[in-house]
Amino acid sequence: MQDDTPTRDRLVTTAATLFRRKGYHATGLAEILAEAGVPKGSLYHHFPDGKAGLALAAADWTAAFLVRIIDDAFLPAPSYGEGMTHYCMKLAKLFQLSEAANTCPISALLFDGPESDAFRLHANAVFQRLIDAVAGHAQRLAASVRRR
Repeated sequence: MQDDTPTRDRLVTTAATLFRRKGYHATGLAEILAEAGVPKGSLYHHFPDGKAGLALAAADWTAAFLVRIIDDAFLPAPSYGEGMTHYCMKLAKLFQLSEAANTCPISALLFDGPESDAFRLHANAVFQRLIDAVAGHAQRLAASVRRR
């Protein structure tokens, strides 16, 4: 069966999964390429910085995925408390399905990676996206309570 997922997306999602499961240093490029089913040239075409660039893209993909979970939990919620409850339940289910309750999907990518300012700054930006998503829903829900 042919996988119609774009090559770049396959590399990013595969790397995110393997880095979360095994850590940055314990995951080799050959393993990522084999799992994604793409040739080595594709990696450097999409990620000229190699594994480090791929890890940053995987962190961004993971953050976008988590923001979607945040939105799915909070948008239908009538209160911040219910939204947070739904969010926590969704995260618990995600960790259960991925058998990864012992690791943060973003910290496994960026804090196990190279000791570099770029990785630390990227981690800060990624976590800020998550904080901003939750804070935005908190403000929206607080405003809706004040209007009642």
